[in-house]
Amino acid sequence: MLLVKASKLFLVPVIALVLLLLAGMPATAQAGCNHSGKSVKNMSKKNARSAIACLFNKGRSAPNVKRNGDLEKAAQGHSAVMANKRCVSHQCPGEAALKERVARTGYLKGASGYELGEVVLYGSSGASPRQIVDMWMNSSSHRSTIRHSSFDHVGVGLAMDGGMVFATADFGHR
Repeated sequence: MLLVKASKLFLVPVIALVLLLLAGMPATAQAGCNHSGKSVKNMSKKNARSAIACLFNKGRSAPNVKRNGDLEKAAQGHSAVMANKRCVSHQCPGEAALKERVARTGYLKGASGYELGEVVLYGSSGASPRQIVDMWMNSSSHRSTIRHSSFDHVGVGLAMDGGMVFATADFGHR
């Protein structure tokens, strides 16, 4: 989990969630979230991203997060870097930090203040969006980021390599 605030820049200790999700685990679909029980390797990234964002909203008591294209670009870029470098972290070697990655997309343009958060993981590409979100929600620090009440936007990134999925969710408020 990584949280960044503009008014007082601070980093909460980074906890990279590295879990191997077993393809054979039973997948239970969440009512109202299409494709949430299917394997991410057997669906389009668009459908997987939509299912993950939908499941985030099912797990939030705060207002729903809306998908944001700029945050999605930042999350997708980070997932690709993690897959290419086999690095599961909020910042891989030679990569910009979260704030800079998000700023490059234009998300922060004109913002007088902002908050950003990120969750990452890697696991079997046979995992479903439901299993991916469950892994994040089973970690108190990641669940805290997902449920953070001021976040109103999310971008989800997925990259697959060698039977593994590298997932990033970038959350924001501006």
